[in-house]
Amino acid sequence: MAKPQDFAPMFTEWKLPSAEDVAGGISEEQRAAIFTAVANAEYKKSPQAKNWVGVAVAFELGLDLADEPSKKRVSGLVRALIKEGALVEKEERDPIRRETAVFVRSA
Repeated sequence: MAKPQDFAPMFTEWKLPSAEDVAGGISEEQRAAIFTAVANAEYKKSPQAKNWVGVAVAFELGLDLADEPSKKRVSGLVRALIKEGALVEKEERDPIRRETAVFVRSA
């Protein structure tokens, strides 16, 4: 004979975190360090690039890009910082490959 259960499953609404929610998880010191690092180097937007901007973000936050959840967090932070306007995408000529690429600059 089955016992009655004293709980019932309940559904709650889930919302995708906003850019402010994602980028809000970093301190002002970390934010300043990221902006300084980006301002002093040539970082690209593409995660496939050797000089991906996520490398600077991960370094400043102490995250390991070899760890998949950390890499996803860094990707989300980069997108959030670009969306809020703290980092800016600029299409420029790559001096090494001699073709146009999207670089990320501090605002």
